[in-house]
Amino acid sequence: MKKLLVLCLCIVFSCAEKVKEPEQNANPKLETVAVNSTEVNEFWNALSSLCGKSFVGTLELPEDDKDFGGKQLVMHVRSCEENVIRIPFFVGDDKSRTWVLTLENDCIELKHDHRHEDGTDDEITMYGGKTTNSGQGTIQHFLQIKQLKI
Repeated sequence: MKKLLVLCLCIVFSCAEKVKEPEQNANPKLETVAVNSTEVNEFWNALSSLCGKSFVGTLELPEDDKDFGGKQLVMHVRSCEENVIRIPFFVGDDKSRTWVLTLENDCIELKHDHRHEDGTDDEITMYGGKTTNSGQGTIQHFLQIKQLKI
C-alpha cells in the first residue's frame, strides 16, 4: 500500500513544471503550521487543468516489483468537480484503482478507492493521506491516514 501511495505521488508530481526549494522551519518541533491557501489552490488548479488528459508510464525501480514491474501504468484525470478530482489508475489490465482527491478547509485528502471487477469494494480500500500544511504550488505532502471503513 505504501508503494502505491509513493507511486501516486511520483506520478502526480512528475507533471509539475517547477519545483521550489522547501523553506526551512525555524522550529521543527512546531506542529501547527499556518496554511497558505494560495499554494494549495495553485496545486489544485494545476491538477484540475489536467482534467481529461491521460499519462502513461512504467515503473523504473524496482524493476522486479511483483505488482507494477514491467506493466504499463496509466492515470486518467477523468472527473474534476469543484472540490473532488477522481483519477482512475490502471496497472496493466488491472483497472481496480481510483485516486480520489478532495479539497476541504485548505487541505487536500488523498484516498485510494479499490474495487473488484463487479464494482464492489476491495477488502482494502479508501486508505490514503491528508496534507498537514499548504505545501507548495507544485508539491503536496500527504500524512498517511488509517484505512477508512465505508
